[in-house]
Amino acid sequence: MRRRWLLPLLLMLASCASAAATVTAPVSAWGQIITFGQAEQGDAPVLWASSAGVTAVWVGADERGVHHDSRNLTNSGLSGTVVLPLPPVYPFGQQLFPAADDHLHLLWLDANAEGEPRLYTALLSPQLTVIRGPTVVSDRRTLRFAVVPNADGSLWVVFSGGLMAEPGLFAAYVDAQGRPRQQVAPVAANADWPSFAQGADGVVLYWRRPADGRVFRASFHDGAADAVIATTAIPLAAGDRLESLAAAADRTHGYLFWNITRADGQVETGWASGAWNTGDWQAERLGVAIDDASPFITGFNTGTASTAGAGDQWARWASPPAGVYGVLPVAAQVGSALGVIYFQAGRIAGYQTIVENTSLIGLPAIRADRDLFLYLAWAQPNDSGSADLNLTTMRPFGR
Repeated sequence: MRRRWLLPLLLMLASCASAAATVTAPVSAWGQIITFGQAEQGDAPVLWASSAGVTAVWVGADERGVHHDSRNLTNSGLSGTVVLPLPPVYPFGQQLFPAADDHLHLLWLDANAEGEPRLYTALLSPQLTVIRGPTVVSDRRTLRFAVVPNADGSLWVVFSGGLMAEPGLFAAYVDAQGRPRQQVAPVAANADWPSFAQGADGVVLYWRRPADGRVFRASFHDGAADAVIATTAIPLAAGDRLESLAAAADRTHGYLFWNITRADGQVETGWASGAWNTGDWQAERLGVAIDDASPFITGFNTGTASTAGAGDQWARWASPPAGVYGVLPVAAQVGSALGVIYFQAGRIAGYQTIVENTSLIGLPAIRADRDLFLYLAWAQPNDSGSADLNLTTMRPFGR
């Protein structure tokens, strides 16, 4: 008798458990939310995406100390966490770029033996083994850096540093095997916050002049040439802090995004845009007005987006991707949601809410692969004092 009701009961409990798991599983407008790990950081894990999968790297810490952690997401599922044997001191500013033979360049800032920050690089295999590194790239105190990848897997790197009172920009070349190959060369004086954008007319380097906050731009090919003023300045009052400056491009226009923490703790995003051959773009605060009744075609595998324009739903923590597309997707928090603002021809054109009820304290990350799937990552603060390092995409990995 007991067996007659035990099996139906077990089936019912399993069904209820399955239903509960379905209801409580975190999802976004793009589908499943995948958590790579937890870490005490505000920024998203650094990403590189291809049709074969996604690699994420972040800074982890435990009883062993601080370390670089990494995982792959492929059609086989989510790999285990790999602690990269790159013993750091206090690493930050990680970036990933493609190298030869499906390898990856990992770049980051860290202290050297004398306690001064330097730029380092390492070459990673697709299986997340370290082929080469850590290798020092910069030759002086280093504040920030920007990277433009070349078609052969090599990199041009521009970093800011030198004298703290008046930093300059310097260029270095890293070959496809992760080896610095040229002496560091000066690029610009009185310059900081470098950022690259790759437009229809070639690579453009942007930077901020500390003296007055104006942003300059110059064509870049083995060095910078013909620097001109790109934008008006975003004003910084006493107690304000510039968090990031990022350049981006669609096929006709260039863009700049500033993220600023004001003295009262509020985060604002400013932006400017203009055609490549124009200068002195006007900077303004980034906000959107959304028309939910009018769909917007993004050109990516993203589902349904809405038409949008400039408005007073203020955005913060804006983060553009690398690459050039007909429509530029920029990750940002708008209100209490994490979404994507789509720009086209120098203006706000569309918006899509991806995750409701988010509370960012750092930059998200957005990347696209060759099949035009988008990947959105962010750090979501949790109740344990760390953050969940999350990712969502419409590409059906493992499904």
